[in-house]
Amino acid sequence: MTNSVREAAVVDDIREARRERDQVAARLKVLDGRIARVEASCTHDFTPVEQTREPHVIYEPDYTNPIGRGSDLWYGERAVETTRPVWTRTCRLCGKVERTTEQRDVTTTAKVPAFGR
Repeated sequence: MTNSVREAAVVDDIREARRERDQVAARLKVLDGRIARVEASCTHDFTPVEQTREPHVIYEPDYTNPIGRGSDLWYGERAVETTRPVWTRTCRLCGKVERTTEQRDVTTTAKVPAFGR
């Protein structure tokens, strides 16, 4: 098999893969639209809220390694792995799942999940 035959085969494989990807993307768009219509027309009967914790990366100043000299010192950032609370609820009727990491004050001593409302 010569190089030009192999190159032609590779080009054909790439074209076929791109065509297939485009077909799958179009099908996904149609299905997402169907799901959105069903969720929009549902009256939503949500299950009780479940709280879990998920991994989360925050960036904080790294004071151990100053950058620059004299009065031009500044500190870079370092990634710190931590966890944050996540609240999830699921509609019993259509299966819609809502997740949030936001909270809003209800009283001065308690916070509840804020699901975009």
